[in-house]
Amino acid sequence: MMNKRVKVARRATDTQNDLRKSGQPKYEILGTFWMAETFTKGVKAMHEGALDAYDTVMFRCRYNANIDRWCLLKYRGKWYQITSFNEDYQENQLQMTAVELANQKVNIVEPVPENALYDADGILLLDADGVYLTADYN
Repeated sequence: MMNKRVKVARRATDTQNDLRKSGQPKYEILGTFWMAETFTKGVKAMHEGALDAYDTVMFRCRYNANIDRWCLLKYRGKWYQITSFNEDYQENQLQMTAVELANQKVNIVEPVPENALYDADGILLLDADGVYLTADYN
């Protein structure tokens, strides 16, 4: 029974500095989805490598092409990282096993509207509602 609301964030960008060292990736919120959750216990938890049975959660939801194994899930105020991902096209379901993130600081960025206007330097000038964002262009 899909009776839990889970927020899904998709990886927007990977950050790299000049030395090719990866920084913390940025995520954008896809939306909130109805899912079923089950805490993994017993032998299954040991198979998943969980030290604590409440750190590993299995989520099921309807199939959505935008959700992939690189997404994060926010459930009950905590972020979870997907460790296994199973798509079942015939049943129209996704089954994901996720582990609670140790570092709960997640970089969330606002998605940029498709019909936004930029200047030559890539600075956002006009948003989707037609509002100028910089004082120089009013």
